Amino acid sequence: MADGTDGSTPSGPGPSGPPSGPLSDPPPRRPVKKWTLLAVLLGGIGLVVGVVGILMGAGAFDSGVRGTGESAGAATLPPSAPRSAGPTTPPASTAPSAGDGPHAFGEPQKYADGIEVTVSAPKTFSPSQGASGHKAGNRAVIVDVAVRNGTDKRLDLGTVVVRGRDAEGRELASVFDAGPPPVLGLQGSLLSGRKAVAAYGFDLPAGSANELDMEVSIGFDGRPSAFWSGPIPGA
Repeated sequence: MADGTDGSTPSGPGPSGPPSGPLSDPPPRRPVKKWTLLAVLLGGIGLVVGVVGILMGAGAFDSGVRGTGESAGAATLPPSAPRSAGPTTPPASTAPSAGDGPHAFGEPQKYADGIEVTVSAPKTFSPSQGASGHKAGNRAVIVDVAVRNGTDKRLDLGTVVVRGRDAEGRELASVFDAGPPPVLGLQGSLLSGRKAVAAYGFDLPAGSANELDMEVSIGFDGRPSAFWSGPIPGA
């Protein structure tokens, strides 16, 4: 009876376990633990928060936020209410010293800037053969218009406009006559402190009343027209 000491392989079952070779199964994978994924996620969130904190500390968002607030505030501010203009008054340099009513002939019209105008009482005259604007059968009348320049600068007499109307308000044709006496109106310019006088002629239709209305305006800087009214002496 053999005791197994002679080096022979003992008969009987071999060691337990799966057989080696190509038919054996691969080793099982290790299960991924949930806390590992959670740690990775928290780490990413922490990194983003840290970057944002660094940028805010450096003031990267201040200019944008501040600019947005200012622009929004400017857009929502109500528009300022316009100031009330209040009643307007004519400039002191052009306001007349008298009312709007007509002056009597010979009465001066004074302006606050120093200009003074006077219209003399009208009188009839006989135009010469070379006169223009006179119609046969009408009456020709003339007035003297005097202008005194009380300003500190030269006055252009070409800006003086003289109009005549009859008692019914009809415009009268102007009469020009080389004279004598000359009936040509004011011309040229007037120095400061000086006075100029010139005759103006008008053609009064036959049958018109012995009344004359005169209007004089000077310059283009806002002086209101001045008016004179009265009878025609000797007509």
